[in-house]
Amino acid sequence: MACVTAAVPGAGATGAAQDGPAPVLGRSVNVALVNGTVLVRPKGQTRFHKLTASELIPTGSTVDARNGRVRLTSAVDTYGAVRTGEFWAGLFKVSQRRRTNAVTELALRGRLANCAKKSAHRRPESAAAAKRKKGRRLWGNGKGRFRTKGRRSSALVRGTKWLVYDQCDASTYNAVRTGTVDVRDFRLKKTIRLRAGRIYIAR
Repeated sequence: MACVTAAVPGAGATGAAQDGPAPVLGRSVNVALVNGTVLVRPKGQTRFHKLTASELIPTGSTVDARNGRVRLTSAVDTYGAVRTGEFWAGLFKVSQRRRTNAVTELALRGRLANCAKKSAHRRPESAAAAKRKKGRRLWGNGKGRFRTKGRRSSALVRGTKWLVYDQCDASTYNAVRTGTVDVRDFRLKKTIRLRAGRIYIAR
């Protein structure tokens, strides 16, 4: 079962230009610190390190932005075109296929936040509250082919500020603050276009 309603928690972010070395299509992305504390674990490594400015990391790397905000830039083609978004309040693994205009996917990682064994449905906290907790959620703000992926659904951005949040009842909550996202419900195998001020819960 899935539902669409009209309430969105607050949060904020701004887009910006690329910093540092250029990403390579399907092979690497550029990550730059915006504020707070962001940790990075490059693919093939076992430990996280603190992001202090900007650096190039291979696709398949994990980024911990639960206590900060990161600017992520990925390649659109092999001629230097890029897309940029900002992401915060979550832990995610980044991937991208090696083809022109491929989607840059950010898959949620980490434990669900404060889940009891028989937890009732809970609404997501504000972004400020989310950043103080561990959990599987991610706010994003960007344009281009970015997709955030939770347990039950994924959200493909269309120039948007949006949230994907895996809840304690095993559902995935998708919310749009501005713009539009295309939410893919994995169980129902259908795509729902979600506009500003709306939510969709995939169960």
